[in-house]
Amino acid sequence: MELNTNNTKELSAGDILDSTQVYIKYRGHFDLGIDIVNYVGFLAEQTSEKKIVVNEGDFLDIISKLFTKAFKTYISILILCSKGHGEDASLLLRGLLENLFVIKYISRGKKKRTKLLYNYQFILLKQYFDKAQKYPKYAKLDRLDRYKLIPGIDSLYKRFKKYYPDERHWAGKSVKKIAYLSGLKPEYDFFYWYHSHLVHSNYDSLINFAKIIDSNVLYNWSASEDEIIPVLPVSIQIMLGILDIWQSEFQLGKASEIKTYQQRLRQMYSEIREE
Repeated sequence: MELNTNNTKELSAGDILDSTQVYIKYRGHFDLGIDIVNYVGFLAEQTSEKKIVVNEGDFLDIISKLFTKAFKTYISILILCSKGHGEDASLLLRGLLENLFVIKYISRGKKKRTKLLYNYQFILLKQYFDKAQKYPKYAKLDRLDRYKLIPGIDSLYKRFKKYYPDERHWAGKSVKKIAYLSGLKPEYDFFYWYHSHLVHSNYDSLINFAKIIDSNVLYNWSASEDEIIPVLPVSIQIMLGILDIWQSEFQLGKASEIKTYQQRLRQMYSEIREE
């Protein structure tokens, strides 16, 4: 699905989601999810109309890229959940959570943290180049060999490496530390912790994939409701949090409208608890 901000036609759930049993059971969540997709298209048009000047590498450029990345991940989560692949959607939700942590972290220290994230690309360029040299066969498969053609990689690396004593992460901090500093301790301690277990394939996260019956293995790779509730409403919650930061930074004044979506979601949470 392509979101075209020049096209005012609203999407329906059927435009991108499969009408499976999972979709039918959780239709309220999916309808809310698609309403948010349409709302993002509406807000994107408004940012264009405001004609805000955005330059490469500045704060709004970084926020726009992070927001777009999060939005594509969010749509993928909706699609996977509608197909009954909640476990795989869970892996993406972990990435969506990390995106929220980074956006919130940068928004609390715009100038310095934006520069750190932007300039970290030159550290990565050197790492890509070194790996392409070390593993030329794999570099061709992953297109890392294209970095051999970028001039001045070594000089760029030497210029910026002093800002990254820990070259493994642009912020020099763990995901946990970034989340805590961003005021998102509960989201890290519970949601990120929970979905990390699925990423790392602990035994508890593998139980439903195959069962031993009379000493035979029964493989379960069909669509199911497994992990739909831990993933679907939480992904909507996290996307709304990211959306609120983005619209605020572009001064769209839509906080009250986003709260309306959050209220709809809270009502769905209440209904789930009552079941």
